[in-house]
Amino acid sequence: MPANSTVVDNSLCIFGILEKAKSNGITDDIAMNLCKQMEADVDICKIDRSHKAGKP
Repeated sequence: MPANSTVVDNSLCIFGILEKAKSNGITDDIAMNLCKQMEADVDICKIDRSHKAGKP
């Protein structure tokens, strides 16, 4: 990538997802399951990173 290139991350904040006691904590899986439930056409390769934010 050239030094003068700009990289823009697309962000999507998801709130209200309760963590299960036996959850593996993999946030990509949680996001993809939500997308599947909403019948959203999302490819896991398009997710740069996912993570928890704030207090549990």
